[in-house]
Amino acid sequence: ADLEPSPDEFPPVPSPAAAQDAPAWFAYPELSLESGEGEILLTLRPSVPRPLRIAPFHRFDPLFTLRAIHPERGLVEIPLQPRMLLRPAPEADADGAFLLRSDRPYRVAVDPGALGLGPGTWRLEALYASDRVGGLWRGTRASNPVDLVVR
Repeated sequence: ADLEPSPDEFPPVPSPAAAQDAPAWFAYPELSLESGEGEILLTLRPSVPRPLRIAPFHRFDPLFTLRAIHPERGLVEIPLQPRMLLRPAPEADADGAFLLRSDRPYRVAVDPGALGLGPGTWRLEALYASDRVGGLWRGTRASNPVDLVVR
């Protein structure tokens, strides 16, 4: 009996991925949070030096949530609404996405007074969650935590 497999039984030879495609394997937006004078700044940047299409803020689907923790009052999750923004959010491109690049971050400025938090020191963390279809990045990202003092 012939024990050699026929050429049709060999698995295909794997081809290496193109080097320019490698950054896409790790492409996702990075979310950072800053608490400054009279504003909370949420910034999305790409994690790799490659443009990345994201879903932008939308008044019916805000995508951004602030998670606020107070040692005595507990956890409060606040979905961001247009009335909470100090300036209009960056506009979507013609296709409904926002093309994120290292030289084109996505920033949303929030009025801390519009969050409805009681007095004290709150630990804030921002969440960005997008599950929109259409080739946009999908998933959830969390920011670094910052302290916000409410008087």
